[in-house]
Formats: sequence, structure tokens, C-alpha cells
Amino acid sequence: MKNKKKIVYNHEPFITIYKENFKNKHQSRKNFHKIIIQDAAMVILENEKNQILFLDEYRRGIKKKSLGFPGGHIESGEKPLETVKRELLEETGYLAKNWKMLLRYTRHGTYNCGQDYVYTAKIDNNSLKSIKNENLKKKWLNKKTILALLANNKFETAGIIASVSFYFIKKRYNVG
Repeated sequence: MKNKKKIVYNHEPFITIYKENFKNKHQSRKNFHKIIIQDAAMVILENEKNQILFLDEYRRGIKKKSLGFPGGHIESGEKPLETVKRELLEETGYLAKNWKMLLRYTRHGTYNCGQDYVYTAKIDNNSLKSIKNENLKKKWLNKKTILALLANNKFETAGIIASVSFYFIKKRYNVG
């Protein structure tokens, strides 16, 4: 069997779906689908009270509002950190400092649905002036509230669940 692929749907840069035949040392498949989704970056932003900023946004895929972090798609030629700094400013009007990479993960191992880059940062209090932004609903939540939301399955997306969990595990065990 030859490795060959055919584009079934394409809406660049956001999504491309392929149908492909492939064979490697692990497996072979005919008419398998591969989904390429644009990579993204987000930030877990802390304030001086150690609260974390969440945005309460409507998400078309789940047809309701969902808590998430500031962030967005990585544009062509952009680095993940550049993306998340741009998105933070666009969505909230905030600037941040002390940027650190928290984790990078692949959204789906079988279908390769893109990667997310998650950063942590501290809010730059000098940026709290009114800067024009997308006016998304912002919520500063404390650790106890976030952990209760997590424990009660109130986060809707795997990326937020993974990011919040990883963030608190690293803080709790002081690793990395």
C-alpha cells in the first residue's frame, strides 16, 4: 500500500481534513482521516492576589458559554509566545510580565488536531488602564474556586482541564 493522501476539506489556515492510505511499522490503514487544526497559545494570567483570569466566552462547538484562558490561533510566521501576548492584549487590554512556558500538548494523538502552547504570566499592573479590547467577560478566580470547578466537572474543554490540572500539580509539588 502506498502512502497517499487526498484533501477532503480545506479552510486554511484553520482546518484541513485529509483522507489517506498509510503503512508504517506499527499499522496500516486505508481511507483513514487526518485532521489538521491550526496551533494555538493561551496564558494562565495571575494577579497580585494569586487569582487567575478566566474569560467567559460562547463556544460554538459546545453551543454554550465556557470558561477559558486568553489566547488564540498562532498566525503564520508567529511564535507561540508572540501569539499569546497579542491575544492577551486584544482580548483583555492587559499586558503581562514573567512569562514562562507551562506545557505544550497535542490535542488528539490519533488525528493530529494541532498543538496548544500554555504559558503562565503575572499581570503588569501598569497595564490596568482602560485599553480598547474585545470586551470579553473577565473573571478573576481564586485557587479554591478553580479547584471546586475542576472537581465538579465544570470546565467544558480538555485543554482547560489539562492546563488547570498541570498548573496546580506543578505548584503543589514545586516541580519544573
